[in-house]
Amino acid sequence: MKALLGIFRETVLNGPADMKEQAANGMAELIVLANADAIKPSVIHVTGPLIRILGDRYSPDVKVAVLDALSILLPKVSSTLQPIKGNLV
Repeated sequence: MKALLGIFRETVLNGPADMKEQAANGMAELIVLANADAIKPSVIHVTGPLIRILGDRYSPDVKVAVLDALSILLPKVSSTLQPIKGNLV
């Protein structure tokens, strides 16, 4: 699980736009199949890159794939994530 998430994470961060979309879709599939306990050790390393991509200039298809992955991930592991304190601006 951790190895596959790492491959998808690197592709989301460093791959071309079409591969970013496929990697985000792959992450979403993997998250659907995994239970929350299997995802928890990697949740921070997965969530950050997905959120980072939303702010970049990529096609709507990439952003939809990222939002799909996040919408599957967050309900499973929301207790693992903590909000950032302070001003983000």
